[in-house]
Amino acid sequence: NLWKTEVYALARYLAAELTNKQQSKALLACVAATPTDGLGITNSDLEQIGAASYEEVDIILMDMLKNGKKSIYKNHKVVQRNRNSAFKRINPYNIPREEITNLPFFK
Repeated sequence: NLWKTEVYALARYLAAELTNKQQSKALLACVAATPTDGLGITNSDLEQIGAASYEEVDIILMDMLKNGKKSIYKNHKVVQRNRNSAFKRINPYNIPREEITNLPFFK
């Protein structure tokens, strides 16, 4: 239930807190890696969803949540993919977003 930019921020925070430098380096390498589905259709997931960065994706989706059908992004490919994959985010074991974002490093 976190935005992708929040996941990356959390990973960077955890990497900075790790005393094991190998683990820290491995975690930062994961953050720096180009996300891909591994199918070789495109060079990255971002190409498939029509965005330049995950920051852009988060901005688009936040605007949709805030403005709904009045959003300037309502027909954007990111929004369409989000709607088409909504079933993947229905999970009874998710931790509520508020519990996660109340942690000190999100303040």
